Amino acid sequence: MAAPNFSLGSLPVEIQCCIFRHLDPVTLIAVSQTSSHYRRVVSPSKLHFAERLLALELTEEHGGTASIFRPKHNIVSPDWRDPACHSMRWACTDCLRLLPHTAFGNHALLGLGYRKPEPRSPAAAPVSSWEPSRDAPHWRALKRHQQRPDVVFEQKRRRAQYAGAAAADYGRYTRARDAAHSPPTTSGLRVVDGGRDEMARFALAHERRHAGHRRRLRRCLECSWRRGALRPRATRHDGVVGGSRLVPLAHSRQLRFGCGLDRYFPGFAAPAGNGPPARGAPVFAVYRGDARDFPFTLHMVRCPRCAAWQELRAFRVGAWWARWTVGYGTARGEFQNWDGRFLGPEFFDGLVCNHCLAADGDGASMDRLRDELRGLWLHCAQAKLQQLVATLTAGFYAMYYATINLPGRHAIKRIIRREILPGVLGPHVGRGTPYRDIDGEHWEETAPSFADLALYRLRYRLWQEAWARHRDDEGMGEFGCRLGDGFREEEFNLAEEHFRWLERCRQEVLENPQVLVDWALARDGAALT
Repeated sequence: MAAPNFSLGSLPVEIQCCIFRHLDPVTLIAVSQTSSHYRRVVSPSKLHFAERLLALELTEEHGGTASIFRPKHNIVSPDWRDPACHSMRWACTDCLRLLPHTAFGNHALLGLGYRKPEPRSPAAAPVSSWEPSRDAPHWRALKRHQQRPDVVFEQKRRRAQYAGAAAADYGRYTRARDAAHSPPTTSGLRVVDGGRDEMARFALAHERRHAGHRRRLRRCLECSWRRGALRPRATRHDGVVGGSRLVPLAHSRQLRFGCGLDRYFPGFAAPAGNGPPARGAPVFAVYRGDARDFPFTLHMVRCPRCAAWQELRAFRVGAWWARWTVGYGTARGEFQNWDGRFLGPEFFDGLVCNHCLAADGDGASMDRLRDELRGLWLHCAQAKLQQLVATLTAGFYAMYYATINLPGRHAIKRIIRREILPGVLGPHVGRGTPYRDIDGEHWEETAPSFADLALYRLRYRLWQEAWARHRDDEGMGEFGCRLGDGFREEEFNLAEEHFRWLERCRQEVLENPQVLVDWALARDGAALT
């Protein structure tokens, strides 16, 4: 006797609901779209469509490769500069779209409750909250369980324990770990043997279980602004941040650039064929003797005309130094734009992106775009050139100060003072003021030229020959060690190469600032690099 065939539609609605409760969010929405009957039975709400989108963002087809964030070392894999990151998408549960990372703030991507869970982790399992009745016994029992005092205490304790483990704070970690057994103490604790491994294991297990548990609340920058979450706000140290009500501003990723020129004009090089050097120029950074870059905080700004969120460089706003902050009304003084204008609500209300300013089509708008791009580029280029000059002449200053206390009978002191330093440092070498006056406001008159670079190279060769002959002379002592470290050939060569390249770019920008306009209009304003 053949077994009877039953179709899903022939079953009672109560049995159908019991089956639908066990479906994942993607399948549940797919079932609801097969017929009008199932659409009435399932009746999906916006929350269920958001859960479907959250499940799709974890698939490689729709969400791209999975990202892994380690807060202890502030490492994201893949890095934001990686091409694979451009294909990754995150779900906004307000506008129900899969968007790139540039459309979200830092907390919406990196916060433990909002980040994507790792693949095949317990938190990555798709869960649907669909129930045939809002007052279903399952959810009422779950709500009562979550409100129990012991459950609330345990959740707070584990969150505090994770905060200590993620920050590598052993005292904070152990106080939270032992809170249920003994009263908390305030004394600092030394990390015992195996303590770091224990914290690392706990942090990893906590992340695999709880990452992404608040993804239903993730919103993009546009939706957050429309809800009033990105209005200007006062902070303790940076004054008022967040732009203005008309033109909001949000902190974005933190990336490393060689200088402010790379941060505001990434990839720009002129004239054609004048590519930048392969290696970055040396920079001064505390505790990083071989540093080639600085950390810059990027910002996303909403253009009031096209309503598009773009990086701050698309509005020709910024300053060359890495710690420049977009804020106003601070206790440390007002922050200024590169052109001297103070930041404030009126300043932000007048911002317009490059594309909207060029779309006006009139001569005044194009002149403004060209002048502001040229001004910001020259502002950053001049700071970079001054830094390169300091690197090129650092060895000569080291020679001067290292030989001050050497007796005059030493041959190397006479060679340095009479043959190497004259013309390289200031005009008063030997009389207490060796510094060369390089005035930023009169850069054209005081900046070194290509002829000065040739002189630096010649005197550098003279120094190498003199040091090879006299490095073993009697009486050198500690002065010999200081003189031997005066020059670093690799840094000198890199600084010279970058100076020549940047000076050629500067001459091209001064003669034809239109190259900056062409570069700006050919870019995606939301791109971070």
